[in-house]
Amino acid sequence: MQRTFTPHDQQQFAQLSGDFNPMHLDPEIGARLLFGSTVVHGVHGLLWALERGVACGLVSGRLKWLKTAFKHPIRVGETVRLLPDAHRPDSTRLRLLLGERVATTLHASRETVVDPEHPL
Repeated sequence: MQRTFTPHDQQQFAQLSGDFNPMHLDPEIGARLLFGSTVVHGVHGLLWALERGVACGLVSGRLKWLKTAFKHPIRVGETVRLLPDAHRPDSTRLRLLLGERVATTLHASRETVVDPEHPL
């Protein structure tokens, strides 16, 4: 699975989140800041990864906890790929990659559901 975040995506996410930081929206300001261009809201990338993980069955059930590491910025216009890193019955680890470089990692742990008809 892959996605390229566009300036339009950034505007929509800014409206939803209330985060209008110019580093995400203004190419001229973004070019002068730390990353040299506008970058995707980290939470936007995270939510997309979770949504895709749910859609393909890698993430399911009620989340117990979620650990995320933002390792490298995703620049607006770059294509990011979502890859499973590890999948177990009680948890899933996913990575967002830019080429071979890891942009974001997330580790989602699920609550274990006990079937009263078949207790452990």
